[in-house]
Amino acid sequence: MAKEWILNMATNRWGLNKKDSVGPVSLWIRECDPKTINDWQSFYYKKLSEMLKRKGINLSPQEYIQDLGRKLYTKITEVIQAERRSNGRRLPSIYL
Repeated sequence: MAKEWILNMATNRWGLNKKDSVGPVSLWIRECDPKTINDWQSFYYKKLSEMLKRKGINLSPQEYIQDLGRKLYTKITEVIQAERRSNGRRLPSIYL
């Protein structure tokens, strides 16, 4: 439970799940009405690719999602841990 809490908190804090980062996912799910995970994945990557082109981001959807994951990892391992240390408390390793 603690690991999920940290992931959710960091994702929300830095807006990595916002429409500007991942697209209007709820709308796209309704548009796609996927029957399988492959239906959804193909549709999402197509829509995300279009969004990235409009924003001038020269990455494939897969590279872009991996980049978001790297940003999240950095925020958790560097920023949150530094904040915890500066407050005089260390986050137990069980939480990360």
